[in-house]
Amino acid sequence: DGSGPGGAGAPPDEAALVRCATRHVRQMVGLDLSPCAKWLRFLEVHYQREHHPAGGGAPVVRPEVTVVFVPDVASCLPGPEAWAATWAEIQARKAAAKAKADAARAAKAKAEEKPEVKPE
Repeated sequence: DGSGPGGAGAPPDEAALVRCATRHVRQMVGLDLSPCAKWLRFLEVHYQREHHPAGGGAPVVRPEVTVVFVPDVASCLPGPEAWAATWAEIQARKAAAKAKADAARAAKAKAEEKPEVKPE
């Protein structure tokens, strides 16, 4: 609807759009792109959308804009020294998650075991 951080009718600034994109990617995919310093404005689509008032009045046509950004992920990758530590941290998290899942499976299997009946 063209209303952004600058008030009604003012388009949102690029930094606000990037923050919004970063937040949505984190929520939807769990990927934190906040370290990315450079974002490329890849596509901007302008179109008219018909809005129907809640009271049932005549529809109003309003201009809308959709902007697609592409992050320059090279700017947010760790350097060679930091990458070794990052890789080790990722592997440790994966191992901990696997150990937790294995323990849960073992506990479930033990709970489902039928007690052994000894003949008299």
